[in-house]
Amino acid sequence: MRFIHLIAVLCLFGSITVSHAEYIAVVDAGSSGTRLHVYSVEQQKVAEITPEHASPMTPPFAQLTAEPEAVRQYVAELLSPLVTASGTSNGIPLNLVHFYWYSTAGMRLVAPDRAEKLYTETKKVLQTYGFASVEAKTITGKMEGVYGWLTINYLKHTLFSNPKQTYGVLDTGGASTEITFAIKNATLIPPENAFKIEMGRHVIWLYTRSDLGLGHDLARLQHTEEKSCFSKNYPLPNEQLATGNFMLCKNSLVNLIKRVHKLNLPVMPESHRFYVLSTLYHLSTSAPFGFSTVLPLKSLAEKGKDVCDQDWKNLKLTYPDDSYLYSYCFGSAYYTALLTRGYHFTPESKFLIENEIDGNQLDWTLGVAVYKSLRRIH
Repeated sequence: MRFIHLIAVLCLFGSITVSHAEYIAVVDAGSSGTRLHVYSVEQQKVAEITPEHASPMTPPFAQLTAEPEAVRQYVAELLSPLVTASGTSNGIPLNLVHFYWYSTAGMRLVAPDRAEKLYTETKKVLQTYGFASVEAKTITGKMEGVYGWLTINYLKHTLFSNPKQTYGVLDTGGASTEITFAIKNATLIPPENAFKIEMGRHVIWLYTRSDLGLGHDLARLQHTEEKSCFSKNYPLPNEQLATGNFMLCKNSLVNLIKRVHKLNLPVMPESHRFYVLSTLYHLSTSAPFGFSTVLPLKSLAEKGKDVCDQDWKNLKLTYPDDSYLYSYCFGSAYYTALLTRGYHFTPESKFLIENEIDGNQLDWTLGVAVYKSLRRIH
């Protein structure tokens, strides 16, 4: 069990009168799979208590049929570890669990009528478990970014610090990408990108932007026959062989970033400390790249050039067990273009790529637990 201390945050608001533990379950229904996370809040501590046998569910929720029986089986399998744990002597009372089924970018691509049917059936099933409350919906990319920011800054004890002392967050998912950071002067933030967090007398203003279609997987699917974006002699779907040219690939991706999505930041972050989550984290810590806690953008480009330039057969012999190997030439070129041409970071920029802080996984669902619990306290 991993405890996350709230003392530094909550003492700012006075004492808390909580007579028993509160439980918050968050389902991350993402574009690659569905995951259950469970948190408890008690005596100024938050602990992630996700049952150890909980594992990601496939297919992703967005690909599920809206037939009642299919939804029932899907939910039952996902919640099985939680239900089993609730029956033990030290288990979680389901009637004390506030349950949030939150879908992200994958469901943002689903037709509204089909999404409504899926959520209607999901809520029906969840309500049979007797949870304290149930919410099931697609969250906006804006909120996904906010929750990610809360996760990092909560764990780093910088929630109420000067914006220059906080941490920005880049969440590089499969279907969308979010960037979120604190700003002191709220008037600089366009209304559509502004988010205000009020906790007692304290106010936090965030700039947050989400771009559906600029996630790694969706971007790559638009360039599957771009010969320069895959390692040399990689067999493309059109039966041609890739040429593996990092610079040509990077330049070809600028059109998607700047012209199609018109990505431009109207305000620059005051803090130069950024955490990278999700796909870019996994790419940069993979064996061909080998970064551990810090990702220098210039080094990402250098290693990306090497991966692109290598012959595909030789690359596979060197890294035979990496099922994402084929995507690394594209990924390194794409993120170099996205970070420099889209978000205006310099080639000298460095990013934090840790997967956990003090034993706690860096996941936006923790931000949901922090946000919901603090709002209920105040």
